Amino acid sequence: MKNYYFKENLFKITDHYPILDDDEREVYYVDQDFTFIGYDVKISDMKGREILKIEKELFSFLQKFNVNFSDGKFMRVESKISFLVRRIGIDYDGESLSLEGQFPDLNFEIYKGEKVIGEIEKTFFSLADSYKLSVYDEKYTEALLALTLCVNNIKDTAARNN
Repeated sequence: MKNYYFKENLFKITDHYPILDDDEREVYYVDQDFTFIGYDVKISDMKGREILKIEKELFSFLQKFNVNFSDGKFMRVESKISFLVRRIGIDYDGESLSLEGQFPDLNFEIYKGEKVIGEIEKTFFSLADSYKLSVYDEKYTEALLALTLCVNNIKDTAARNN
């Protein structure tokens, strides 16, 4: 198991910050460019190589994200509503992943079938949004890093709209 820590900037038009490991070493870097509409984010390794890019579809009733990975893999993340509860559909390169948890708390378990492959936990008592991502199956590390940013954007957009 590996843990990763995200801490957004408090005042942001754009977001640029490192993702840390348990030893507080910078292991990835988040780079969000300014856009009037949409969401465009890249995650790079510490050598500056882009490992993934997240783009939000602009004209969609519910939020949809396309994630392109540097190794050619693709992930689609879709916000869905089912019986007035928000759900997220995840297709990671042909594999179906699922998210279970509560949006107000932003604490989720991520499943591949019946197996928990990761968890997202919001860190409280912080001025800016902070998250801990626990990865139990390391072959999904990059997908779960991207999913954490997508879920955070879904939460932020819902908060702005309410």
